Amino acid sequence: LEGNLLRYVNCLLQDSDSNFWRKARFLVHTGNRQLASHKDGKIHLCKSWLSWSSPELISVSPLAVVSGQETSLLVRGRNLTNPGTEIHCAYMGGYTSMQINGSTYKGASYDEVNMGSFKIQVPSPKALGRCFIEVENGFKGNSFPIIIADAAICKELRLLESELGTEAKASDIISEEHAYDSHRPRSREEVLHFLNELGWLFQRSTAPLPKSSDHSLRQFKFLLMFSVESDYCALVKVLLDMLVESNLDMDDLSKDSLAMLSEIQLLTRAVKRRCRKMVDLLIHYSISSNDGNSKKYIFPPNLEGAGGITPLHLAACTSDSDDMVDVLTNDPQEIGLTCWSSLLDANGQSPYAYAMMRNNHSYNKLVAGKYADRRNGQFSLTIGVEDQHSGVSAVQLNKISLQFKQDRRSCAKCAVVATRSNNRFPGSQGLLQRPYVHSMLAIAA
Repeated sequence: LEGNLLRYVNCLLQDSDSNFWRKARFLVHTGNRQLASHKDGKIHLCKSWLSWSSPELISVSPLAVVSGQETSLLVRGRNLTNPGTEIHCAYMGGYTSMQINGSTYKGASYDEVNMGSFKIQVPSPKALGRCFIEVENGFKGNSFPIIIADAAICKELRLLESELGTEAKASDIISEEHAYDSHRPRSREEVLHFLNELGWLFQRSTAPLPKSSDHSLRQFKFLLMFSVESDYCALVKVLLDMLVESNLDMDDLSKDSLAMLSEIQLLTRAVKRRCRKMVDLLIHYSISSNDGNSKKYIFPPNLEGAGGITPLHLAACTSDSDDMVDVLTNDPQEIGLTCWSSLLDANGQSPYAYAMMRNNHSYNKLVAGKYADRRNGQFSLTIGVEDQHSGVSAVQLNKISLQFKQDRRSCAKCAVVATRSNNRFPGSQGLLQRPYVHSMLAIAA
């Protein structure tokens, strides 16, 4: 391209089988600061690209919005208030000029502009998509992606705003001499790459997803790893559903998709981060057969990684991971519970042995208690204040207890046991509150 940019742009316009490029408005820029623009059938060449006076977006808040919901945007960048600078919203091939509404702050390192009411309506039933906020002054400017999703995903993605930052850094400033050698912090580059890839995938989801290629599998790989490492449970669920939709082969995922998931070890990553909600999501994620009579769970707790290490082994040798052991031994197929002492790694060690070697004896007691309950036809409940790491809250437990009392049949033996239990533990009929710990015994009449 750098050798003869004009000739290559002409080839793109003349040799294309469709009128897409001939009717489009686009810009092409190369590493030696050449710029070619096409509009209304005319090509313009320009050598100047970015300079100290070029407008540049640093961040847009919020960076994720709900389809059909009005919101206001806070745009941060450099040289946004210069004469001739315009801000647009690009969506589905259309442009909308955005009027400045409210305060404009011009600081030493960045400008801050409060935009007016902003609303995007996605035609897809999934309500997923993307748009771009663009700033331009002549041929100078850049863009920032905005993700369109449901409220749960938007709440997760908005946590990324703190990683983009607003203060100008030395590596952020683009000079005339180093317009193409600028090096932004890696975290910022990765976040923007993630948003662009996610937006591209969401935009394609407005129509039925095509069968995945090697490129799309690499895209899913990056997006899933980033999302799991960020504890984005709602987003991971949507990404897995989209992966299944585009890679389903009969009643199972394609071999390439399964190989990709096996390589990135999502469940192991979630266990390392000790994110109970993510681990619970993954071990319960399944693919239903066409007739709906069977399910296949694609993230079992005994899924082997390097050296035969499984998520069970990892949790067993990690301190303060009782909740991880608990959720991994609560999988729907009861794999974690039944193979705790028999699942061996490459060195012949089981999760039970790992816990013993690391003095995590409480893990083995926890699993032994759950196994005994299972053998005796009983079940265990996690009792505590409800948060992201707990199971059942005291309020939920009280509702379960009341429902059980209403549904159970009375008998003399049960009444005697209940009376003795109430005498031993006064006040146990009410809500369980900390710091008291109550033992529970479920008796089937």
